[in-house]
Amino acid sequence: MDDSTTPPVAAKARKGTLRLVGAVAISILFFCLVSPTAIPLVMLIAGFVMLGVLLYGIVKLVLVASGLQTRLRPMQRRGVVLLAICLPLLLIMLQSIGQLTIRDTLTLGGLLVVGVFYILRFGKIGRS
Repeated sequence: MDDSTTPPVAAKARKGTLRLVGAVAISILFFCLVSPTAIPLVMLIAGFVMLGVLLYGIVKLVLVASGLQTRLRPMQRRGVVLLAICLPLLLIMLQSIGQLTIRDTLTLGGLLVVGVFYILRFGKIGRS
C-alpha cells in the first residue's frame, strides 16, 4: 500500500509514531552523552524539556492505542495528559537534585490519583 492510498488517519498516526521514535533516539543519545553535574543549567533545562516532549508523545500514543482519545472530552484529555507529564517530570527533577524522599513520592502519587479522579468525574468544560 503506497502513501497515495493510505487513509489520512493512518498516515497521520504513522507520522506521529515516526516522530516519537526520533524523539526517543535523540533523547537516548542526549542522556547518554551528557553528565548532569558537568553541563550548564540551560542544557539541563533543555534535557527536561526534551523529556517532557517525549512523555507527551508517549501519553498521546497510549491514549490513542487504548481508545481513550475518543472517549474523553477535550478538557479531560488535556488534564490527563498534563498530569501524566508533570508528575513524572517533578519526580525526576527532585531526584536529580537529591531532594526526592518517600514522602514526596507518596504525595505526588496521591495527587495523581486525586487529579485523575477529579478530571474524569468533574471535567465538564469542553463538553460537545
